[in-house]
Amino acid sequence: MGMGAAHQENYYKRRAASPDSPVILKKRAVDNIQEKQGDICPPHAQQLCFMTDNAYTVSEVIQMEKDIYVSLNSDLGYPTSKTFLRIFMGADQTDFQHSSQQLEFLACYLLELCLLCSKCIKFLPSTAAASALFLSRFIIQPNHHPWNPLLQCQTGYKPRELQECVLAIHAVHSTITVCPLQAVREKYLQPKCVLFYTQFTCVASLTAGEIPASYFDPIGE
Repeated sequence: MGMGAAHQENYYKRRAASPDSPVILKKRAVDNIQEKQGDICPPHAQQLCFMTDNAYTVSEVIQMEKDIYVSLNSDLGYPTSKTFLRIFMGADQTDFQHSSQQLEFLACYLLELCLLCSKCIKFLPSTAAASALFLSRFIIQPNHHPWNPLLQCQTGYKPRELQECVLAIHAVHSTITVCPLQAVREKYLQPKCVLFYTQFTCVASLTAGEIPASYFDPIGE
């Protein structure tokens, strides 16, 4: 999802293909590119046409896919927010008293929620990843400061620099239960099986209170 959204945003910025092409056709072509990258058995173009109620032909979808490849100069490997999250998760988490994998699942959930909110699209992938980590640490252990000097050094972000993005994700997370788009939430309400036993169940069921303003004050200074 994150890579597909990144491709679509980058494509719209460059606008190399015809600006008059229908949005849904562009979306299906981007979906096809994303699924070819991430899936072992990506869907055929005919299946993508079926999703649009056969509003477009296979040749139209394939042609749009070619146009997008050309407009992006085949540059499909740039990092997403998930890439930065994996890097940031490598920072020292000794002050975190809970499972690091539960933390990662929750941060991934928050990043996927970002894709449902137009206000979150403007943030850099690294900003979104650091903000999701900040908010995840707060949700799991709200009585401890979610940031520390090591995380600040590893991510390159001070709490104040993350405030806008953290609050935007917090707003989406707080209202997701009334959002008509429930697929992401339902996905993370399912248990995760690790090494034949169930752990890190239902991170989407975790709730977040109001974030103290002091948590955005400078640290380690």
